This record gives sequence, C-alpha cells and structure tokens, in this order.
Amino acid sequence: MMNHLQDGESWVCPYLGLCDDPDTALTYPSAESYCHKVKPPAVPNLDQQLSLCLTRQYSTCQIFQSQTAQRMPKNLALKAVGKRRGGFNIIYLGIMAVIAIVALILIISSSNPEEQPENSAAISLPAPTETPFLSVGLAAEEATSAPALPTEIPSPSPQPTPSTTPIETHEAHYLEEPFGVGQRFVVHQVASGESLLFLATQYNTTPDILKAVNYQLIVPIWVDSIIVIPLDCLELNNLPAFEAYQVSESDITLRELAERFAVELEALVRFNDIPAEEKLLVGEWVLIPRENIQ
Repeated sequence: MMNHLQDGESWVCPYLGLCDDPDTALTYPSAESYCHKVKPPAVPNLDQQLSLCLTRQYSTCQIFQSQTAQRMPKNLALKAVGKRRGGFNIIYLGIMAVIAIVALILIISSSNPEEQPENSAAISLPAPTETPFLSVGLAAEEATSAPALPTEIPSPSPQPTPSTTPIETHEAHYLEEPFGVGQRFVVHQVASGESLLFLATQYNTTPDILKAVNYQLIVPIWVDSIIVIPLDCLELNNLPAFEAYQVSESDITLRELAERFAVELEALVRFNDIPAEEKLLVGEWVLIPRENIQ
C-alpha cells in the first residue's frame, strides 16, 4: 500500500482507496480498491485501474472530471466487488470445513465396527456361575441315596460269523486265449489265407491232429469258421473230438450242458477246467467232447 503522494506529487487518483480506509490505496489493480468519487463507493474494473486510476493521467477519468457524485458507470464497474467476494470466500471456506469435519467423523465411525465383533464376542461369553452351597449339599444327598450305577458297561460278546463256502471262479474262455490243465487248447477263428498246415505250424501241432480233434471239420477250412487247436500237441494221446460251443444264456452250468448234449460231466469238467456247478459267462466258449470218428 502507498499514500497518494510521492515526493510531493500525487500519481494515484486521490479518490481511490480501500473500502474502510479511503486514504490508503493499493499500488496494483485489485478488487479491494474502491472509487470514493461515486456514490455508493464502487470498484473500478481492473483495466480502468491500470490505465487511469494508478497513473498520473487519473485526472482525465470521466468520473474524476464529473462535478457531482454519481453511480459508477456499468462499463467501468467491476462486476464482482471485492468486499462481497471476500465474504463469499469466507462462507465457502466455512462450509468446506464443516463438510471435511463430517467426512472425518464418518470415516472414524465406519472403521470402529471392524473392531466391534471381537469386543462383542468377548462380552457375549457367559460368566461362570457359582453353585450355591445348599444346591451342592442337596445334590450330594441325592447322589448317595440313588442306586450306584456300574462304572463300566460290559461290551457285548462277539457273535460268531457264519462261515461261507468259497465260491470257485474260473477265467472265461474267449477266442485266442489258451485254457485247460495238462493239455492246453485255443478256440480259433479262421482268418483269410490260413490253412490247417499254417495253423499246425503256428501252434506246434500237425494237420492230422487238427482234423482229429475237430468234430465234423470241413476241409479245406473256411474263413471265419471256428476250430479247436491243441497247443504243442504232436501225438493224439486219446484226445476226443471237440465241438466248440459259445454260451448264449446266463446262469447255465456245465452240469446243464452235459445233460443238454448228452455227454459225460467228468470229461466236460476236465477238458474245460471249470467246476460243474459254476455259472458260465455269456459269450465264452466251452469244449463239448464228441466221439472221434477218424
């Protein structure tokens, strides 16, 4: 701030000053600088202050040259008066401070519930209760008068489990899978290009033995026909002829097959290595002993 006089010469308009202190003016354009020539005092716009009010040419200002007090012309007045703007800033800052305080309170209150479960859990624990002496005495009296119960409950004696007869099982006889005890056999399905000589060479036997052990064998053998092959058999050794039979019904046994085909059950069991009463599986093959006609 500076006075209107500098080295005895006035270079700032004498009517320019603060709102409450007309004799003191700012040396730069400001919304706090009022023109006291007009009634009521008003703030000139910043361009007016810079070009005239704060220069030695202030005397050329139309307001300065007017003889009577008048209102500040609209084209020269500052729209936002410094005093009112300052008051607005104070109110605005006050509102912002209240909002900040409320937000801080909300943040603190929202962080407290996270700790509440532990406290509530601690409070909700039941407090130990004291048993009155009279109740203890009555309980002891009732305990002495009641009949004594056995301290140990006798465990029930183990019941003997019924013994079960183990069920004999066998491996199902499928195509190309060897089976039998002593003499082993394979039930084979003839493929294209195979002959009795070829099969005899492959399974270490002879064409004559293959003819002897296959009941009513058609020679030359047909593709997809089923024949019985004794493995590693170079002598017939009283082997009967066999008919290969594929099981097509469930729960049938060798005993039932022996009755159906009118063959000896003992021979049926021996060559197939299957118990007489064991149920056969659908799809497996069984050797039915037949009379050797060769």
